[in-house]
Amino acid sequence: MYQHIVKLGETIAQIALDYRTPAQSIIQANQLIDPNRIFVGQRLTIPGFPDPTQLPYRIDVSTNRRTLTLRTQPAGEVVKVYPIAVGRILHETPVGEFIIINKAPNPGGPFGTMWMSLSKQHTEFTGQMTRLQSVERFQEDAFGCTMKMWKN
Repeated sequence: MYQHIVKLGETIAQIALDYRTPAQSIIQANQLIDPNRIFVGQRLTIPGFPDPTQLPYRIDVSTNRRTLTLRTQPAGEVVKVYPIAVGRILHETPVGEFIIINKAPNPGGPFGTMWMSLSKQHTEFTGQMTRLQSVERFQEDAFGCTMKMWKN
């Protein structure tokens, strides 16, 4: 099971929105008598998601280097490094540990060949087969909640 670590200001309601999971399911999975009394650093089981350490890959994103690195688990060997673009400075890309909640291949519109929503509400990756717009153009147009990646 996936474990979420509670951060300052989080509520069960917000955590439920982030993971697209009913709040009641989180409350039941954690046997919370009072869901309004969670604390920073508390580990909450999020039902329906696998333990990330059991997955064959992990993704590391560096907004400073503008890269997404696909690594094997548990060895951490680099499989592939992709260039990415992130949003504007005033709309910073969230920092933290996230999991992919939903995937939609070929979603149409400006989303490219793949759309993936992450476990932070309104945070997503979109993918392009080629670098259709320059990174600078994307940064002018995008908010930080979206990261765009493309094949080298």
